Amino acid sequence: LLSDGYLFLRRLDHRLRLERDQSIDAFEAEPGRLDGIARALGYKSSKSKRQESKSGNRLLHDYRSQREKIRACYERYFIQE
Repeated sequence: LLSDGYLFLRRLDHRLRLERDQSIDAFEAEPGRLDGIARALGYKSSKSKRQESKSGNRLLHDYRSQREKIRACYERYFIQE
């Protein structure tokens, strides 16, 4: 979990640095602005009649999910009360 999360966040951070000269610390959580970065990371846009699924939305979802999993793991194993 931690290894996968680390690799995901590093890839995202490197792509942000290449395309926007930003680090992940300045990550903008606007799906519309993330489409280009998401596509560069391998996310593809798809459209259906009922709902449009954009690559930026999926990237943002994965980013939040990874952060939550890493935080939960950290709190479970490394924070002692």
